[in-house]
Amino acid sequence: MDALLLSSLILLLLLLPALIFRSLIIKSEGLENPLDTSLKAEIGIVLFISIILHLIGIFVLNWLDAPFNFYNLFQILIGNSISIKEEIINNSLIPFLIYILVQIIFGAILSLFLKKICLKYYLDIKYDFLPISNNWDNLLSGRVFELERIRHINSKILELKNFQRNIFKQIRNKEIDLSKKEVRRKIKEKILELKSKKKIAFNCVELDVLVQTSLGDVIYKGKIHKYYLSKDNSLDKVVLTECLRRKFCNGSIKNKGKFHFLDSKLFVINHSEMKNLNIRYSIIEEKI
Repeated sequence: MDALLLSSLILLLLLLPALIFRSLIIKSEGLENPLDTSLKAEIGIVLFISIILHLIGIFVLNWLDAPFNFYNLFQILIGNSISIKEEIINNSLIPFLIYILVQIIFGAILSLFLKKICLKYYLDIKYDFLPISNNWDNLLSGRVFELERIRHINSKILELKNFQRNIFKQIRNKEIDLSKKEVRRKIKEKILELKSKKKIAFNCVELDVLVQTSLGDVIYKGKIHKYYLSKDNSLDKVVLTECLRRKFCNGSIKNKGKFHFLDSKLFVINHSEMKNLNIRYSIIEEKI
């Protein structure tokens, strides 16, 4: 096999676990371009992940008393495989492929686990250096709103705990005549009520889209079914269901008629036609 071709193949195989890790950890509904990162940034991320995975692999191999031969690998990568005996290369091929396969499986499991943790605790929104999700994804899926809602509830819980401490202090100082047990019970009920609200997530995202048409400005209103991102990480188009339409005249929507239902299952609006966008998050109870 040609030395250059062999070195390119080995390099690709070494990067393959990191590439699969990167593709699985990305969370995006718009599949065309899921992240706000440049090509250089993506290359850097893949190289960093690859180094981490192989460092773990080398540590495990040494622990299993199967040390990694860096000299032979280096000679192959620089295209100097001629200096290595063909027998050594042939005998190392199957173990190397098994190593790459194990790395792929380990990287896939690790990426899905880390993705679940990051999304559950909104780490990708809290920390910008975790490029897992796209800003449009977080906005149109409502994750930004969910995080703010949870933060608001947590702040209310903290206020109640501080209030309880202040009340107990006043009771100890005999400034007020209240039962600690009763105060604790009421505060606990309030905190449990707030915590239960954290578990109630919205299940509907609606859009009001102001669109420029040849007949004038029109407002389209409907539930998000799907959306797509363009190559420059901007919104490309949205697909609405249960879509309604009404005219927008003279910069006002007051007294300009009712919304009219569009007889279509899905309605597509291109971003180039949008003048404004309003997003609403709500909870729709399922009818039994």
